[in-house]
Amino acid sequence: MMTSRIILALLATIACHGSVAQQPLLVIDSKADAITMDPLGNYFTTMGSAVSKFDSNGKWVSVYDVKKFGAVTSVDASNPFKVLVFHKDFLQLVFLDNKLTARTHINIIDLGISQPTLACTANNDQFWIYDSQTFRLTKFNNLLEKTLESVRLNSLLEKDFRPTAMIEQNEQLYVLEEGIGLLVFDKYASYLKTIPLKKAISFVIEDTGIRSVSMGEITYYDFRNLQESVVQQNLPDQNSKHFIFRNKLICLTEKNIKIYEL
Repeated sequence: MMTSRIILALLATIACHGSVAQQPLLVIDSKADAITMDPLGNYFTTMGSAVSKFDSNGKWVSVYDVKKFGAVTSVDASNPFKVLVFHKDFLQLVFLDNKLTARTHINIIDLGISQPTLACTANNDQFWIYDSQTFRLTKFNNLLEKTLESVRLNSLLEKDFRPTAMIEQNEQLYVLEEGIGLLVFDKYASYLKTIPLKKAISFVIEDTGIRSVSMGEITYYDFRNLQESVVQQNLPDQNSKHFIFRNKLICLTEKNIKIYEL
């Protein structure tokens, strides 16, 4: 009886959180180092110092490219009309409009941060930066004033903290470090918990759980039972980089970008 319940629960999870379609929904004829999406379904790719925008049908829209700032480290398009572009090597933050025109340029050293490794947008026209020198998360407002700061995360974890991704959603900040999992902070930068997604590379927060891509498979972490289960193995284009956004699995191959529906 117990085995039957476990099987039924697994089948329900797979049914609810889907499997990857056999054929791509969309193929974009472009190469990319990384990709993200905005809430309107537009795609933003990075390649060296350039950020390119494609609409929901894969049509090229615009490009941002400032070579003097070096390679683009990350893009946060949570706000489609104020896209954050982070150039870690040259300590620069640039905010773009929906046409990828630069509207605001910030020299991070002027904020008192010398070793930023992650940046993302926040509610109320603010933004977060993680400083690997102080091991702190810091929030700034649109006047570039420091509004919040976390405790030193290396003392919290009792080890060096080297996160690889960060995003704010539903007034919570999610910070990913491979091997540890997803650290969750409230809007005041207070630590709440760690979700043990130790192999996750890309993730998406949903109402009842978290879908993530790790080691060529999609997993689902359920907030209700605090369990992680494998939704699908043997993802398409195994040798490509995989990213997950909402109901899309995106594969960056050596030739193009393939987008699958989940």
